[in-house]
Amino acid sequence: PSAHDVSASTHTENIANSIKLKLSVYDKSESARLVKSFKANMNYLTKFTNAESFEVSTAVVYNGKDQTPGVTIKDGNKTLVEETDYTLSYANNKNAGTATITAKLRGNYSGELTTNFTINERKITVTSGSSSKDYDGSALTTSACTASGLLSGHTVTCSMTSGSSRTDSGTTTNTINTVTIKNGSTDVTANYTITKKTGQLVIN
Repeated sequence: PSAHDVSASTHTENIANSIKLKLSVYDKSESARLVKSFKANMNYLTKFTNAESFEVSTAVVYNGKDQTPGVTIKDGNKTLVEETDYTLSYANNKNAGTATITAKLRGNYSGELTTNFTINERKITVTSGSSSKDYDGSALTTSACTASGLLSGHTVTCSMTSGSSRTDSGTTTNTINTVTIKNGSTDVTANYTITKKTGQLVIN
């Protein structure tokens, strides 16, 4: 058919982050014969602002290192891909408390998303030392203590209550007053949840 004997129609669909375009050319006869059909997908840049679709994938417990948990970012039912659709950066992500993840969007997306996650305190048990001796008239005390679940390279020291002393024959509970945990010279006690157990002081 000549240029005067045809008509054209278009149909577009918004699908995820692209536009699906279909162009159909028909002749003007009663049969409306399809002359040619063209299809094309055209990407467009999406400003992604749905922070509710930005979630941390795993629970996190203090381990003495920078924590970099994975995330799940969704655009509707579509899960975005790290390095393709976004890159991640972290802040305040070593010690127990609230840390921050920022996703910088890229590719077919633009903008930034920010969410927080919690680094939970590490649970440990600290037990005061036990000691015994034969009666000699002098007080029996010890500030020794041990920790179960402590991270490698961390050290624990304890002080005992004033009542944790025995002079006469019998048994006294060796009760922990304070616990201090250090990584080298740095106090890291706040990163631990501490359960205290007591030893015994025995004078025979």
